[in-house]
Amino acid sequence: MAAGTRSRTPKGKRTRESILEAATAIASTEGLEAISFGRVAQAVGVSKSGLFSHFPTKEALQLAVLGAFRELFVATVVEPSNATPEGLPRLWGLCDSWLRYAETTVADGGCLFQRVASEYAGRPGPIQDVIKELILVFSGRLQRRIQMALDAGHLVPGVEPLTLAFELQSLMGSANGAFQLFRDPAVFALCRHSLESRLRGLMTPEAPPL
Repeated sequence: MAAGTRSRTPKGKRTRESILEAATAIASTEGLEAISFGRVAQAVGVSKSGLFSHFPTKEALQLAVLGAFRELFVATVVEPSNATPEGLPRLWGLCDSWLRYAETTVADGGCLFQRVASEYAGRPGPIQDVIKELILVFSGRLQRRIQMALDAGHLVPGVEPLTLAFELQSLMGSANGAFQLFRDPAVFALCRHSLESRLRGLMTPEAPPL
């Protein structure tokens, strides 16, 4: 059987999903480098050779973990905020969705993307490329929503979308980093307060409440 064929069968698909779940659990709490074929195979109950039929290399498995996590991030953070009204509500909806996501992943070690971004900051390669792309995409989405709030008259003129997006992302990243270091979920409540305060300081009288 050629490599990858097994993963296209119903049983193979279930096994692949189990492998990704086990690898993601390891990466979320210990980092992407902590993933090993031995640990994942033991967690899933398959042989190493069985794992190789789904992922020929460790890097392939790591990239698949990031891909699966990206789908989860889009489904739990980006898509719910798309349903909010345009302008400031949609900008805050994205921030609020991220906070809810962060607060519900505390048992898994916080945001995997933030962890991997720190882990691979000085390690060029495919994994770092994926992380940089994801961070830039999220920043771009924040900037577009800031511009949308400006166009709606919900933010005071002169707000620079790139600068404000950087500030908001910095608050989110700082909160997640503090949680991973101290394991105190209260940092997300502090982050929420800081995000709200920053946006309230830029709102016009015509802006709807957060």
